[in-house]
Amino acid sequence: MPRLLGLADLEFLEAILEPLPDCPFFVKNDKLRYVAANSSMAKLCGVRQASDLIGGMAGDFFPPHLAQYYEQLDLGVLAAGTAVTNHLHLTSTRRSRRAALLFTRTPVRDVAGTTVGVCGTARWLADTMQLRRLVTAADHVREHFEQPLELHKLAEMAEISPSQLERDFKKVFGTTLRDFQHKLRLGHAIQLLQDGTDPIAEVAQACGYSDQSAFTRRFRSQMGLSPGAFRRRLPAGG
Repeated sequence: MPRLLGLADLEFLEAILEPLPDCPFFVKNDKLRYVAANSSMAKLCGVRQASDLIGGMAGDFFPPHLAQYYEQLDLGVLAAGTAVTNHLHLTSTRRSRRAALLFTRTPVRDVAGTTVGVCGTARWLADTMQLRRLVTAADHVREHFEQPLELHKLAEMAEISPSQLERDFKKVFGTTLRDFQHKLRLGHAIQLLQDGTDPIAEVAQACGYSDQSAFTRRFRSQMGLSPGAFRRRLPAGG
């Protein structure tokens, strides 16, 4: 019998993605447990083989703050039923290995169209001096995502000009610094919507948006529904 999750043939996905050494891949069910993966994902998680991931959760392989962040993104895909594409991950495993990847998360559906899981695919970025400089800037944005973007300050940290920083960031990561910041804010918004009952205006403020309508537009453009509708779709108890 084939291993299936909804309409996804897990063995087929593993077979076609296993040969790709720099492309981590996983599938999680609606409980956020790994049900499929390849060797590149095992490498990222610091385990010997893909089968070591099956049945586990992000918290078994990543530091707590990263595991929580990844699961927030997974829950966002499950609740909204829309993909999150080219999301920059600056990550490390429990063995403290640093990595930079571009991840795309796609909903896995059943025959009725219900989202029953999340499929993640990624592109591992080569470790170069250029990447390290860009990661320095990206780390600062990640730590201060709610603050206004200061391009000149980030360029000084990366030891390149502002225009070069913008060009290199777009070329390497496939996204702009501002879009990267918006995706970080989105991840934090998902956490706040999941964990609490704060008014949407307060969630917007906590994510760096002084204007609730601007926050709602941005959230809807990424997730396909408003923050309030997203919150109502979340499972009871988060």
